[in-house]
Amino acid sequence: MTQIAIIIFITDLLDKNHSQKIIQTNIRALCDCSAYAFHRTRNKIGLTSKYIKNLLILK
Repeated sequence: MTQIAIIIFITDLLDKNHSQKIIQTNIRALCDCSAYAFHRTRNKIGLTSKYIKNLLILK
């Protein structure tokens, strides 16, 4: 279920039609994914907080 949570997170992050983003806690709850697994996977593929901030600024 972690993979589904990451896909939803990335899709929401890259969506340019909506300015309000889904809260990560809600994504994890929807997919029944632990915070540890979600953040470990997110960091492993390079979606660090610094990278996300830079990505959002470039929009």
